[in-house]
Amino acid sequence: MTISKIENGRAAFAFKEVKQVVEKPNIQSSEFRSYVKRMPTMIQVNGLGQTLAFCYSKKNNKRGKAYGEVYRIVQKWIEDEVFPDLFHNNKDYSEFVEKVINLNSYEYKQVTAEVLALLNWMRRFVEGMVQTEDKVGE
Repeated sequence: MTISKIENGRAAFAFKEVKQVVEKPNIQSSEFRSYVKRMPTMIQVNGLGQTLAFCYSKKNNKRGKAYGEVYRIVQKWIEDEVFPDLFHNNKDYSEFVEKVINLNSYEYKQVTAEVLALLNWMRRFVEGMVQTEDKVGE
C-alpha cells in the first residue's frame, strides 16, 4: 500500500470518528477538542503506555467521557485497521492498554508513530468541527 493511500485511509477514519463524537449529545465537544489537541504532547512527554493508562483511568468518570472517546478511537484504529494481527492474536491481555505496554520495543515505537499520525488528523478535523468561544462571532 502506498503512503498516500495509508494517509487517505487514516484521514477518512479520523474524520468519521471525530464527526461521530462531536455529534454525541452526552460528550462535551470542547473537552473532546482539548483532549485531542493535548494527546500528542502527553505521548511525547510521558509515552504512549502512560498516556493510554491515563485515558483508561478517566474514561468512566462523568467528566472523562471525552477521554474515553479518544481512547476508543485510538484502540479501534490500531486494533482493527492497522495492526489487527498484532492485537487480535494476543489473548494474554484483555485490555488494549495492557497489550500496548507489553509490546516489544520495536512494536511499541511503530504503534506510537501510528497513534501520533492518527491524532494529527483528528486534531485537524476537531479544530474545524468544534468552535471555541474565542472564535464564536468571527
